Amino acid sequence: VLEKLYAGGDKPSDISIDPNHTYKYPIYANAVKNDGLIGYSKTFREDKPAITIAGRGSGTGHVLKRNGSFLPIVRLITAVPDTSIVDIDYLELVFFDMKTKITGSAIPQLTIPNLKNMEIKVPTLEEQAEIVLKVNKLKLVLGSLKDIKKRQNSLLENLKLSYLDKEFSYE
Repeated sequence: VLEKLYAGGDKPSDISIDPNHTYKYPIYANAVKNDGLIGYSKTFREDKPAITIAGRGSGTGHVLKRNGSFLPIVRLITAVPDTSIVDIDYLELVFFDMKTKITGSAIPQLTIPNLKNMEIKVPTLEEQAEIVLKVNKLKLVLGSLKDIKKRQNSLLENLKLSYLDKEFSYE
C-alpha cells in the first residue's frame, strides 16, 4: 500500500533554527516534542504527503501526517502511501494502532522490517473514508468527555477546599 518506506538519515550539519528564503524545509526527527521539528534545511527528502513514525526511543510509535516538503532524520520512519489504494488519513489510523509491532525492552524501537511485514486490512477507498469519518467523530466525543471530566475534577477540588476552609475556621 506504500510507494515508499524509509528511515531518516543523519542530521545535516548546516541548518537554521528559523525558516527563511534559503532554509525553508522543515527537519523532523525522532521526537514527540514540537512534533519532532528541530530546524530547517536547504534540501528535502520527501515532497509528497506522508506519515512519519518515530522509530526509536521514548516516543516510539508516535505517528503524524505530514504535508509539504520535509527532511526526515534520525530513524524517523517515513511512509508515503499509494493513494490509488489507501487514503493517507486511513493509513495514519492504521499506524496509530500498531503499538504491538514495537520491539525491544530497554530501548523501544520500530523497524522497517517490522512495518514491511505488517499486514493491514485495506477496504475500498470509500469504506476507508467512512472509517476515518467515524473515528474522527469518536475523537470529538472523547475530547468533549475529557473536558467534562476536567471541569468536574476542578469543581470537586474547589468544593473540597471550600469545605476544608469552613471546617478549619469553625464555621
